[in-house]
Amino acid sequence: MFELGKETSNEWCEGVTDEEYVKKTMDAYDHIHEAYHAKAWMCGRKTMEENFTLGKTPDLRKIDYQIPRTDFIAKKDAKVYCLSIDPKGKLGWPASYIESYNGRSEAHVVEILTESVTDEFLDFLQRMEISYLFAGEKELDLELLLEKVKNILNVEVLLLEGGGNDESSDRCLRKNRYSKKLKNVRLCMFLRFGNRKTNKNIQKSLCKQAGKCYLIVRRRNNEQKNKKTNIVVRAEMKKLTKKAADMNLKELASYIDYSVLKPEFTPEEIINLTKDGVKLGCATICINPGYMELCEPYVKGTDTMLCPVTDFPFGTSSTKSKVEQIEDVAKYDTVKEIDVVANFGMIRAGKYDEVTEDIKACAETAHKYGRELKVIFETDALNEEQVRKACHCAMEAGADFVKTSTGFLTGFESNGATPEIIKVMMEEVGDQCKVKGSGCIRTREHFLQLIDMGIDRMGVGYRSVPVVLNLEK
Repeated sequence: MFELGKETSNEWCEGVTDEEYVKKTMDAYDHIHEAYHAKAWMCGRKTMEENFTLGKTPDLRKIDYQIPRTDFIAKKDAKVYCLSIDPKGKLGWPASYIESYNGRSEAHVVEILTESVTDEFLDFLQRMEISYLFAGEKELDLELLLEKVKNILNVEVLLLEGGGNDESSDRCLRKNRYSKKLKNVRLCMFLRFGNRKTNKNIQKSLCKQAGKCYLIVRRRNNEQKNKKTNIVVRAEMKKLTKKAADMNLKELASYIDYSVLKPEFTPEEIINLTKDGVKLGCATICINPGYMELCEPYVKGTDTMLCPVTDFPFGTSSTKSKVEQIEDVAKYDTVKEIDVVANFGMIRAGKYDEVTEDIKACAETAHKYGRELKVIFETDALNEEQVRKACHCAMEAGADFVKTSTGFLTGFESNGATPEIIKVMMEEVGDQCKVKGSGCIRTREHFLQLIDMGIDRMGVGYRSVPVVLNLEK
């Protein structure tokens, strides 16, 4: 039911009680936790207090000596470590470990502290044989923490878990600027029952670190906060295991969104091109929303899905209109992703708050139906700074992909998905968003180069698909 890299529908929770719903949610959460076989997981103080120490205060005793602010590891051979972000030392742990539960392995507790913690609290931890690491004098320094987790605890995979409203972890993550030297620490993220605004802050901060992030969120409709909604397991980015030149036809085709968007196409031409894309095994067929009923029968039962492109090609409709277009196409079972054109005139004008709110409304609508949202920037109309800022608009809005071009821009030089602009977008979004290149992908060399760069998807026109897949010979 819950698989990594796939989204669930909300069908599984139909007709279940609240108690059953919570149990299923938690079972899924813990199942995915174990799937990563991580040596360490980390939560903030509030999550620990609510779920493990249950509000208990530490058993402090008065001491007349000072304890050095050096790291203390009580158990160096623990199978799993539980990192507790507790900067001021407030948690009253009843034991030095969290017992195995719901399929999870037993975990040794490691308190993450600042040097402002009291000597009495350090004495309490030592008596309880609870390990601790210092990560800053007065405020937490995430880079320092990760260095210690890597070098002292020998952790390669760290899971950040807990609620999206976790103030300790949020503050820790948002107030740091990170170096790129921690590429061998893989960060995986699980946020549940959280405020999406806080989730995105944590996610954006984490993604500036090297490593993969995965997001599990119980999404809530703002107008139905207390009602059951679906669980979304965010799909993973593609992982390169071989060079593009060594990939077979099926692997290469999985990178392609087959573009069937020209307004002059007749229904018969659209059907024939849809069949071509399905036969090749392309990821999706990009169509105009008005042709959903026409194309759906030809993708049903195949691995190829439909990707309707909304507010195409200008992106200048009102937010209300965009949302209605997305609502209209998201209801189809043959849709897993929806493209929308950002208002790139507003991007050029520097009205980034308005752009973010527009994209956010679109993303929330798509996610309500379990669909991913791709946001088209029309990068040929933008300078590099505008492209980078637009990426942040998309990230903050909760979009799933950032995308270069419509292929229909006039009045500007047409460059499309150049390696240079793809590199800019990939640098900016890290692993928070996937990247789709579109426009001017007409040669096999260009196509393979973008795959080797780590791109997630490409929009390729019907005439260029045989070329990039080397079918013409």
